[in-house]
Amino acid sequence: VNTLISTYNDEHLGDAQVYPEQGTVGFGSGRHGWAFTLNTFAKMYAVKFGVDEEKMVKHLWGDWYWGKKWTREAVAGGQRAFCQFCMEPLRNLFNAVMNREKDKLEKMMKALNIVLRGDEKELTQKKLLKAVMQKFLPASETLLEMIVTKLPSPKTAQRYRADQLYMGAVEQEDGTLAPNNDKYFMGLKNCDPK
Repeated sequence: VNTLISTYNDEHLGDAQVYPEQGTVGFGSGRHGWAFTLNTFAKMYAVKFGVDEEKMVKHLWGDWYWGKKWTREAVAGGQRAFCQFCMEPLRNLFNAVMNREKDKLEKMMKALNIVLRGDEKELTQKKLLKAVMQKFLPASETLLEMIVTKLPSPKTAQRYRADQLYMGAVEQEDGTLAPNNDKYFMGLKNCDPK
């Protein structure tokens, strides 16, 4: 993905490549309304392990393994931290729902503070999985987190977007187009509410 992004790089945007450990990648299902970033799981595990959240995020991506301590060397019979701490718990949750393992699912939901209400308690398999995942990892929270922490403020973004948004360009004598620096363009560029 980053190769494709770099092919169409726009210097005004800065580094637009994606890095899971920096919170610029969301994993999930738009169709079923659930998603997470590494930060989501880092928050959970930071409390459990008593470590710094930022350190946990870095350990959840790349060649990191957990044995009795963090290491970059593969642990015998182990798997990368992302698989062990993010994907494996999700796989276990999916399996408990889809295989109708009610006791196991109830225990997991209690540990994850997932509470089903009303008719949700009667759902089974795919519909239940969707309800459980939306409560555990709501896509709206992940999307909001990424918007708030990763996108520039409107005032910052308008400085480089105004030329593309405002169609008041004026043709110069040499045939090139230059933005019309009228009050409307300047208002848009400076994010001026007047």
